[in-house]
Amino acid sequence: MAARNKKRRKKLSFGIIVFSFTFIYLVIHILMYVFTEKTSIYEVGRVTSFDADKTFTGLIVRDETVYTAEYQGLVNYYLGAGGKTAVDDVIYSIDETGEFNDLLSSETGVSGLGSEQLAVITGDLALFSMNYNSNSFSDVYTLKSDISSRLVSFLDISSEEAVAALGLDARYFHTYKSDASAVVEYYHDGYEDFDAASARAEDFSGDSYQKTLLKNGMRVDAGEFVYKTINSEQWSILFRLEDADAEAYKDSKRLNVRFDDIDAETIVLFEEITGADGGIYGKITLTKYMIRYADSRFLAFTVLGEAPKGYKIPNTAIAARDYYAIPVDYVAKGGNTQTEGFFVATVSTSGESVSFEPTGIAYRDDNYVYINKDEIALGSVIIMPDSEERCAVSATASLPGVYRVNQGYASFCIIEELDKNSEYTIVSSTTAKGITEYDRIFLSAEKAADGQKIY
Repeated sequence: MAARNKKRRKKLSFGIIVFSFTFIYLVIHILMYVFTEKTSIYEVGRVTSFDADKTFTGLIVRDETVYTAEYQGLVNYYLGAGGKTAVDDVIYSIDETGEFNDLLSSETGVSGLGSEQLAVITGDLALFSMNYNSNSFSDVYTLKSDISSRLVSFLDISSEEAVAALGLDARYFHTYKSDASAVVEYYHDGYEDFDAASARAEDFSGDSYQKTLLKNGMRVDAGEFVYKTINSEQWSILFRLEDADAEAYKDSKRLNVRFDDIDAETIVLFEEITGADGGIYGKITLTKYMIRYADSRFLAFTVLGEAPKGYKIPNTAIAARDYYAIPVDYVAKGGNTQTEGFFVATVSTSGESVSFEPTGIAYRDDNYVYINKDEIALGSVIIMPDSEERCAVSATASLPGVYRVNQGYASFCIIEELDKNSEYTIVSSTTAKGITEYDRIFLSAEKAADGQKIY
């Protein structure tokens, strides 16, 4: 009997031990769950930025160069306003005596046009007819001036002999050629040297705006304006911002704008600047439609409420990581495969050897590919395909990204930022290997790390 009781106590003691361990295990995990900081996850979705369209009238700012007359006389132009000239193209002439203009007015001046010349004139008229807008009747006067310049350009004045053949005295007839490729205009308004930093509210009223247009046959004095060039396709529009506008756009780097008169939309660079009067002004910069508005100084446009489309992610989710930046020309493909990598040169006691090393490319742009630092060793010497050019892997670049957790653990994913405000960033939806709609990402990037498991 005593032996049976002793055996029972041993069995009872073993059960208590197992239960105790199980209980302690559960308590530890419960405490870990209670006191461990929870991982906050954000689900990616599409979004647009601003909600309302707003129309502004702005002041056009361009890179313009003004040219003045060297002699007094009658001016004639050989290229229509808004035309693009090449180097050594004749732009205008000064006729000191008036003989050239008398020639133009005579029956023999521009008579006997050839079939090609008539075709050019006919083409100009047909194009104008197709694009004519009754709301822009002033375009008729522009057409008249352009046709006049076209007719003048048909006369050969390329040399002193050609000028003499027209019965003109070359001593009093002067031609001027372009010294660079540019767009030409024959009006001036005093804003040619306008600096955005000097902006004042009165610059935008238009009350005192004066535009002087020169035409064929007009008389100019020496030192007076004769023509100007627009030297770059890049141009800007400066416009006044109300307090609400400044607040709405303060974190934007790009805006989506529409030009109603030509029914065109485009994405433009945007910045806020402070004028000379302390006012806040917006400045949009673009490289489209410059020639279309070359004859204008003030222009109405609409900022669209729908900014570039992409994915909306909190700024707290964005981190940065350093990558090796390698010129894209060094990327090679191994053997008969499409696997990308680099030809790496290695020097040993037996000499130099070159091997192809497959390498994952995290991101690429027009000039560089960006490689994770664990993909290739610092200082590796790589060789450009079909060349003897070499470079050592050392340059780095910091790229933004987020930590994606779709598979239950964190992995860094590069993003392309399109727009940003104080709380959110809009990122491209077309980035190779980038995030996609409904991806799950770390809400707080500073608490994330590659390979980190999600509980």
